[in-house]
Amino acid sequence: LNMGNRKKFPSPPHSSNGHSPQDASTSPIKKKKKPGLLNSNNKEQDGRNDFYCWVCHREGQVLCCELCPRVYHAKCLKLTAEPEGDWFCPECEKITVAECIETQSKAMTMLTTEQLSYLLKFALQKMKQPGTEPFQKPVSLDQHPDYAEYIFHPMDLCTLEKNVKKKMYGCTEAFLADAKWILHNCIIYNGGNHKLTQTAKVIIKICEHEMNEIEVCPECYLAACQKRENWFCDSHSHMCKSLTFSGLSCRRNLHWFNVSSFQNQLSKHMFLWGHD
Repeated sequence: LNMGNRKKFPSPPHSSNGHSPQDASTSPIKKKKKPGLLNSNNKEQDGRNDFYCWVCHREGQVLCCELCPRVYHAKCLKLTAEPEGDWFCPECEKITVAECIETQSKAMTMLTTEQLSYLLKFALQKMKQPGTEPFQKPVSLDQHPDYAEYIFHPMDLCTLEKNVKKKMYGCTEAFLADAKWILHNCIIYNGGNHKLTQTAKVIIKICEHEMNEIEVCPECYLAACQKRENWFCDSHSHMCKSLTFSGLSCRRNLHWFNVSSFQNQLSKHMFLWGHD
C-alpha cells in the first residue's frame, strides 16, 4: 500500500485504523497525549484512560470510566450534573446488564461462553468484507510512528479474533463495544469524513447486525452461517424448524430473513456509502 507523503500540519496524518494519505476531510484537531490532564472531577488522569471522548471523538474535560479506558464529555452524555465518586460509562453499564444472570437476554441464557465464542467467529468472518484489509491487522508503528501518540487502545479484526479465541467475551455487547474501538480510533487519526472512516462504519454496521441476529436466535444464526438446509422459518406457521445447538431446539416466532442480500447491500456500501 502506497502511503504517500504526509504533512503533519495543517492537517493531521491519516492512517487506517490505519493507513492512508491525508484528505480534505474535517477531523478533530489532534494533540499528543499529555500527562496530568484534568478530568471533569478535577482528578488527574493516571494513564489508564483514553484522551478523546467516546461520543464526539474530541478532547477536552472528560469523565473517566472506572472500568474501561473510555472517556466522555458530560455534555455529550447530556448530563445535567457531573457525577460524584466512581463513575461507570454507558458501554460498561450495558455489558454489566448483559452479563448479569438476572438481567441477561434470553439468547445469552442459552449459550455458554464457548458457544458464544463459536458464533462470534462467524460474525468476524462477515466483518472481513472486501475493502476492510487495512483494518485486519494492527497498525504498523514503523510506518506510523506517531500513531501511539494519539491512539490509546488500538484495535483491529485480528486482535478481535485473538480475543474470541481466548473466550474473552461473555455477551454480544462486550464484543460490539470492543469492535467500536476500530471506528473510534479511525476517526481520531483520520478524521470523520475520510474514506477509511466510512469503511470502519460499515464494519461496525455489520457487527451490530450480526450481534442482533445472535440475540434474536442463536440457533438460526448458527444454522444460517453453516448453510444448513431448511434452516429458515416456515412461511405459514412462522415457527422455526427444529434445530439443535448443544441439546437446545429453537422455538422462536420469527420470519424468514435473507442474510446474503443484506451482506451484498453492505458490500455495495463499501464503494458508495459516504454518510451514515
